[in-house]
Amino acid sequence: MTENKGMPLRADGRAGLRGSFAANAVPAIVSMMLTSGVVLVDGAFLGRVVGPDALAAVNLGLPILYAFMGVALFVAVGFSSRATVALGAGEPGDASRYFSAAAIAVVGACGAAALGLALAVGPAASFLARGGDLSGALRDYLSVMAPGYFFMTLNMSLSVFARAEGKPMDALAIGLVANVANVAFDWLFVAALGFGVKGAAAATGVAAVLGCAAGLARVLLGRSAFRFVRPGLGRREYAAALSNGLSELIGQYSVTLTSWMVNAACLRTMGAAGLAALTVAGYLSFVESMVVTGLCIGMGPIVGRAYGAGDPSTAAAVMRMAARAAFATGFVAFAIAALGGRAAALFWTGGDERIAGLAAGGFAIFGAGFLFNGFNAVAAAWFTARCDARRSGAIAALRGVALPVAAITALPAALGATGVWLAMPAAELLTLAYALPVALRAARG
Repeated sequence: MTENKGMPLRADGRAGLRGSFAANAVPAIVSMMLTSGVVLVDGAFLGRVVGPDALAAVNLGLPILYAFMGVALFVAVGFSSRATVALGAGEPGDASRYFSAAAIAVVGACGAAALGLALAVGPAASFLARGGDLSGALRDYLSVMAPGYFFMTLNMSLSVFARAEGKPMDALAIGLVANVANVAFDWLFVAALGFGVKGAAAATGVAAVLGCAAGLARVLLGRSAFRFVRPGLGRREYAAALSNGLSELIGQYSVTLTSWMVNAACLRTMGAAGLAALTVAGYLSFVESMVVTGLCIGMGPIVGRAYGAGDPSTAAAVMRMAARAAFATGFVAFAIAALGGRAAALFWTGGDERIAGLAAGGFAIFGAGFLFNGFNAVAAAWFTARCDARRSGAIAALRGVALPVAAITALPAALGATGVWLAMPAAELLTLAYALPVALRAARG
């Protein structure tokens, strides 16, 4: 079997299992945190320079971002899991075929979606903003962001494969290029030139192009284990890869649906001020989810290679490491939400007391979900890395579609604004009741 660079499979390797997990997870977490930082900086420029309504309007566009991410991760995670197993089994040619098939699929699907959005910006903005006062600002944002979403998905897919081949620092470098550029262009377009929401969209789009160029360069210059080749995959291979990425598709499209539902419920119960408060809460949620995503990314290649090499005990051990780290991350995020909601809202809205008051009451309720969602994400990612599409899909469907839709439908109707804040924590707690015993049984088996 051909060993991959720098990634021992067993705990008795030179670096040890903890070192191997840390070597993959830490760069991924740093990369995800940089991405979070860019989102927070975007929000700060919009909320403080343009105004809270701009902050709320851009938040209304998040379902579209999640929809694009769903397609990219569906393909990239599904095919990269297969590619990782192929690398672990000493079959680099098969790994490159999966990589090339993923590249073609992402370009085709996301390119068509970006074109469709560009042609339907007006109706999309009106639908997401429920025809309200925020429609105009959202339309301006989406009109510039449509091509930016395409390059963001390519950038994301290339980073997934860089981590899958055991080169997390390369993925970090790709992210660093895009994130630093985004902050710089935010300052230029929003603060210095006063382009408003269009400037924020342009900054994100230009930064995504630069990150995508960096990711393509490492493949074309031979720094990657993957090559662009003719895929030549059969129907069963496509089906197996796509079914393995199904949990990612469900997860992202569920976020698309639930984001739209939560935004609608928030506008109905609290108005634009409540949506701005929820947007600030979403920033903390985004940071926490990025850390957990980094843990999942760091875990995935080790688990895939371990299964490819016939070493399930290592796969179980690294899952337990990731789960403990996810629980710790969630507790810290909950404490920050409970204690710092008002201060966060004041900062991101330029001192708006009305929005800060809404945040002070809702953040602690909303933050309770952080105590549960980390393990749910780790469990779904672990089953994905094992190519167990059935159980990863079940967890993703519960936490992403079935339970959130039920909670968002029922709780705001019964409890008003409190129900909006409570919906997602309730869904995550109920998911945990399923995911925890299922994952523990699989790890023991």
